[in-house]
Amino acid sequence: MQVPSTLSGPAVEVFTRASDIPSEVWDTLEAHAVNANVLLPALTSLSAEIDGVVIPNQRWLVFYGQDNPAQTVEFILSYTNGCMGAYPIFIFTTHKYSALNSTYLIPRIQFLAEVLHETVPVERVYSVFAPEIIATLFVDIWTNLTGIERHVPDTAKISSCSRRTLSRRQATQNIAISMRPPRMEEIEQVAGLCVEQDQNSSGE
Repeated sequence: MQVPSTLSGPAVEVFTRASDIPSEVWDTLEAHAVNANVLLPALTSLSAEIDGVVIPNQRWLVFYGQDNPAQTVEFILSYTNGCMGAYPIFIFTTHKYSALNSTYLIPRIQFLAEVLHETVPVERVYSVFAPEIIATLFVDIWTNLTGIERHVPDTAKISSCSRRTLSRRQATQNIAISMRPPRMEEIEQVAGLCVEQDQNSSGE
């Protein structure tokens, strides 16, 4: 479903299945893999759909900035479900965080929030995970749209490590360490580490 915008040029497409998301959107996510990792549940949904299982009540809102959507994905908003229930609202942007400002963002986040309001029960939006300026603006706009009282949010940060920032580590004998993003053929090993970390964090 495509929703026209009152802005000049932009539009939003709403997808109910991960397998319906166009290849150019997946290419955009891959090109911004570090910042787009909040949308990893989309990969889980895609894998399930390949196996013939469609997870209900999920949406991906893709905001295109110009008339040619294949080249101009600016924002992707998702609300998805996992094995532990409903995930927060995730908002990803292709823009550099340092370049974001309220003047540019407000009409775009307003538009995304309005489309979301038309496609999801209000109570489904219980938390939002996005760059801080986007999350703050979204919460303000959502409060104005719905009248729901705003609660002071907890703040979560995505952190990363590089050769430059890693200054100390425990000495490891006879092991060569190479720091790099994982390769596609290593995805099962990475998934295993994530499951192990999740189990350790939950005390299982």
